[in-house]
Amino acid sequence: MIFEALGYRSADCYNFEDKHLSAIYFQHPQPTFPKVFISELRTWELKPSSKHIIHGALKTHRTNLPESFLADLHHLETKSESSRESLLDEAIEFFHELPWHLPEKSDLLELNLDSQYAAWVLVHGYNVNHFTSLINSHKVPALDDIEKTSMALLNSGVPMKKEIEGARGSKLRQTATEAVVIDVPVLENGKLTSIPWTYAYFELAQRDTFKDLGSGKLLRYEGFLGPQATNLFDMTKIAT
Repeated sequence: MIFEALGYRSADCYNFEDKHLSAIYFQHPQPTFPKVFISELRTWELKPSSKHIIHGALKTHRTNLPESFLADLHHLETKSESSRESLLDEAIEFFHELPWHLPEKSDLLELNLDSQYAAWVLVHGYNVNHFTSLINSHKVPALDDIEKTSMALLNSGVPMKKEIEGARGSKLRQTATEAVVIDVPVLENGKLTSIPWTYAYFELAQRDTFKDLGSGKLLRYEGFLGPQATNLFDMTKIAT
């Protein structure tokens, strides 16, 4: 896996029963590197028609990255500058390119009725679903909590999620911009066309300290809270 080859290690796992999702977040030993949250759809829990659409797409899935490429990523620091750039460009392209054939529009719309997550992945593949900014890191007094930052963005014309996940004083609070909508290519009766669909959004997270019961020390909370994350999955929900 690309992130493990780059030094990331799994830190915790979560289940989202009503979304039919499981997730793992990965953390790098370098604390300034971003966390990576990877979710997986439990396809066996979906309707037979949904499973049929997903399995049809997976039959056209491209070849996986070879182990030799992952080994080169793992030893990235030993490569020349041009080789490092080439390897990282290839890794980025792996996420940007749709890994299966373009879906039929009718399949996309049908799948969306069962799982908006599955429909999103069908048109975006392994692309990034959202990016997160840490409120605690910017050190700007006028924006030193999630309410102030969210309101500043809203007043600047950025459409925001109406609620903040997590009460004041809790160890993790989250909100987000609304997801941007872009035209994505699909097939309609075998012919290329496009349809507007949600893409990524920008999340805000405020991570506050809590008292560790074992050591008695005040620590910043670094994990995630399942019920809060569940609501953030809905940021890419689209009505069709």
